[in-house]
Amino acid sequence: MNSNSGTLGCAATTWLIAGLVGVLAAAALIAVGSWTLLQGIFAGLVIAAVLGVVFAVVFCRELPPANGAATTATAKPAPRAAAAAAPA
Repeated sequence: MNSNSGTLGCAATTWLIAGLVGVLAAAALIAVGSWTLLQGIFAGLVIAAVLGVVFAVVFCRELPPANGAATTATAKPAPRAAAAAAPA
């Protein structure tokens, strides 16, 4: 599976989505919330900036290995106890 995290494409995509959400929020605040044009634009910019940072951190950061999977994949399994193998 191809991973896009950590690339310029990932950052551009997350900021584009955040910008679109900011524009939609500004339009909704102006149309429905009875905000003035300047108030709606300012709120949309703030929303876009916050979402841009959050999306970039959440979606574009490289993930660590899951529970040390790289180290346990080559390790030998633990030996079984002799008492557990013998019938009672």
